[in-house]
Amino acid sequence: MLFSATVPSWVTNLARNYLNPAWKMIDLAKDLKAKTQKNINHISVSCPYHNRMQTLADVLIIYGGLGQSIVFCSTKVEANSLLLSEKIGSKIEVMHGDIAQN
Repeated sequence: MLFSATVPSWVTNLARNYLNPAWKMIDLAKDLKAKTQKNINHISVSCPYHNRMQTLADVLIIYGGLGQSIVFCSTKVEANSLLLSEKIGSKIEVMHGDIAQN
């Protein structure tokens, strides 16, 4: 079995390469009319690549308020670098495969 929150083309290719040839995809959200909660705000900010962590820190400080946020990163290194941000380092937790489950 393979579980994924999103199914980009590379996930489909991975399934084709490693799962039984008769594998089936089950999409639990495909028939939903509204896939995003109404109280979730989507924000898009364009910034140079080398400024991304500082910009993310600023966005979390400005828009995070007293609520909670989830940030998805491409790599463990990127997730860990958020912990090193001087502006938000003491206010976040990181989760990835190298973190003990307890």
